[in-house]
Amino acid sequence: MHYRTFNQREFEVTCHPYYIKLHNNRWFLLAWTKQYNQLGYYTLERIVTFNKEAVPYICINKEYDLGEYFDAITLLE
Repeated sequence: MHYRTFNQREFEVTCHPYYIKLHNNRWFLLAWTKQYNQLGYYTLERIVTFNKEAVPYICINKEYDLGEYFDAITLLE
C-alpha cells in the first residue's frame, strides 16, 4: 500500500488487514505490517493506492480482541 502521512511523508508498506473502525468521524485500518513486524493503524483517507499481492496472509493470535486493542491505542491520541 502507498500511504501519505499527515506531514505529507509517503511510503510503501506491505500489510495484512484485520480490522476497520470509525473513530472521531474518520475510518481507520488496523493491520499487521510486515516491514515493522507489528500491528499498525492507517487512516483510510491517507491511503494513496493499494495492490493485492500474492503473499501468504499473516494471521495473528486469534485470541486478540482487535476492537479492544484499537480502543486502547486511540486513547493515546
